Amino acid sequence: MSQMSQAFYGFVDSLWVSKTIGKDGMTVFGAVFVVDFIAASFANYFGAGLTARTSYLFGKKMVNECSQLYVDFIRICLFTGILVPLLVLPIVKPIIMWFGADQKIADMSFIYMIPSTVGSFITFLFMIGCGLIQATGRSTLYGVIQLVAFVLNMLVFDPLLLYYLKTPMWGASLATILSQLFPAIFVTIRIFSGKYAIQPKMKMFLKPISKETWAAMSVGFSSWIASVSLTIPQVLMQKYFNNASLAIGEYNTMIMIWAVMEKLYLITGGICVAFGQSTLPSVSFAFGANRLNRVLRIGLHALWVSTMLSCAFAGAIILFPRKIAKIWSSDPHYLNWAEKTIPVMFYCAPFFAIQYIIPAVLQGMKKVFSSTALSILTLLIPLPVFSSLLYFTNKRDPIRIIYTFTCNDIYSFIMCILFSIIPFKELWIAEPSADAISQVKSNYTDRDELLFNGSDVDRVPNDIPI
Repeated sequence: MSQMSQAFYGFVDSLWVSKTIGKDGMTVFGAVFVVDFIAASFANYFGAGLTARTSYLFGKKMVNECSQLYVDFIRICLFTGILVPLLVLPIVKPIIMWFGADQKIADMSFIYMIPSTVGSFITFLFMIGCGLIQATGRSTLYGVIQLVAFVLNMLVFDPLLLYYLKTPMWGASLATILSQLFPAIFVTIRIFSGKYAIQPKMKMFLKPISKETWAAMSVGFSSWIASVSLTIPQVLMQKYFNNASLAIGEYNTMIMIWAVMEKLYLITGGICVAFGQSTLPSVSFAFGANRLNRVLRIGLHALWVSTMLSCAFAGAIILFPRKIAKIWSSDPHYLNWAEKTIPVMFYCAPFFAIQYIIPAVLQGMKKVFSSTALSILTLLIPLPVFSSLLYFTNKRDPIRIIYTFTCNDIYSFIMCILFSIIPFKELWIAEPSADAISQVKSNYTDRDELLFNGSDVDRVPNDIPI
């Protein structure tokens, strides 16, 4: 629910923009994708770090540490929220024009980025509040709050700003910030009121940053790499794509298709991100409680379920690209190119999930170096390498550049398998913890029935790690 809500932010924004501003607005969405995701990557980083460490501390029965952890994250988010507009806004126009856009599109992109960067603290506060709720086991509530923000965006602020008030491009990004503001305030008030298992105090803002906070920041680092991988490595790839489009005189059409592909991937890939995010706190809690067999089962189930779902969505896109592309525009020339281009991105859908699940399992097991190294090897390096190889062997074929994703998915699948062999083997042969054994015993009145020497092991419930 959470990931679909976040994915549909961009989807619905693009629909409102296409209907109210037109093709120029869609071109802005395609051009600004890289810089727009910088703030989002920090939000995901903070949310993942807080969620993982809080879940781990709950598993260790160290709940008292969580209040200071949450307060520390608010301070870090406030500091980062001040830095984001200072760092991002000056580079918006140069990057957009470097991509090949004209002055008009660059100006519209700059205007669009003002609310999302200046209001980035609201996004951060919203995400860490949701992350804390998820870490305390209230996953449904977490999803509902994200869904509420999406509904506010779709049915209230987008139509109000773009349709009725007829604002320029900044109305779309302001709508997203406002849709997060009210849920963020609601959640923060309830957290400080002690409604979600912890009760932070205002005096904690004066205390030094906790050692648990630094641990949370390190654990969440590979999540930041994963988020950044959706943007930074694509800078060079998008440049190649734009150059190839310019070489054949199809820049405006192809950059609009690029925007559509991004929105569609945020939905299909968002399924895998969702299972990665939900795997992280679950694995962290199980690992903290030394229930290692549960860690193994969580990882395996997350893999097959998310793979099936993402394949179903990707299959629909591959089979019906023209009908889906028609949601944004009915121009025949655009539709012809969209029909040939869009499916390429989704050919390796069976490999999507493993790129998010395996790093999440490694994070939850506190294998910070392995999860970070895997994220760098699979999410930062391949896109620039493969896109360079494809571009310099044919500089006049933009569709060829999209096969970068196909190459990346196959390569990442192999790397994830290699990195997971040893950790999953450790989980497979792990001895049961004392906590797990006592849990098994508590399900039986006759303890003599529990024969852990293997003779009557089938009489023990399947959902208990032995």
